[in-house]
Amino acid sequence: MNFTLRPWTIDDLESLVKYANNYEIAKNLTNKYPFPFSIENGKIFIESAIKEFPFQIFAIEINNIAVGGIGIHPQSDIQCKNAELGYWLAEPFWGHGIMTNAIIQMVE
Repeated sequence: MNFTLRPWTIDDLESLVKYANNYEIAKNLTNKYPFPFSIENGKIFIESAIKEFPFQIFAIEINNIAVGGIGIHPQSDIQCKNAELGYWLAEPFWGHGIMTNAIIQMVE
């Protein structure tokens, strides 16, 4: 299945909330990921994702709709030479190899 990694925009708010508000996603992410995922959570997320340049957090877009996210999160203090890779994908798109290929793109 074809997808694109691109920066988040405020126009993604509706699809972000639609797909991110899913317990099956939330249960596998860090405690920073809220559930239920509200419009306000979506606004805060998008604002934080677009404030850093170069971008470190990207939307996963399929058919011109943001259906997931992936990001590299540099660590600090004694872990400053490390980074965490975080990602999620809307449940209807699971099982198509999208995340495997998205991770490869991010690491490259």
